Amino acid sequence: MISPDVGGLPGAPQCVETLTPTSSVVTGVILFGVSEYQVTFDLAGDCILNDGTYWIYIVTNTGTGTDDWFWELGDVDVTYGLPGSLWTGEYPPVTWNVDAENSLALQLNGTVVPVELQSISVE
Repeated sequence: MISPDVGGLPGAPQCVETLTPTSSVVTGVILFGVSEYQVTFDLAGDCILNDGTYWIYIVTNTGTGTDDWFWELGDVDVTYGLPGSLWTGEYPPVTWNVDAENSLALQLNGTVVPVELQSISVE
């Protein structure tokens, strides 16, 4: 889900997709006794976002017990990233837990689509 930022919290979802990983690779890193995976998802690409700050969140249906998963901490992109993160243990999310010190690992890759000029003023 992708939601615009509303006062430092996710607003109503603007883009929602049901995804199946296109790859899931064990990295060899062990955190809290659990293997780290690098998981790749291919987005449909039909989400159009205006300029602004957005929250990306993933809801999993892995169940409980040994199927639980969690985010790993990451490094903030010094050019485009914003420090901090949010998390919740419920769905749909109602109560967000703010973590201003830690950033979660997420990387978006893709092609920048040209922006259509909406208007122009010549003086």
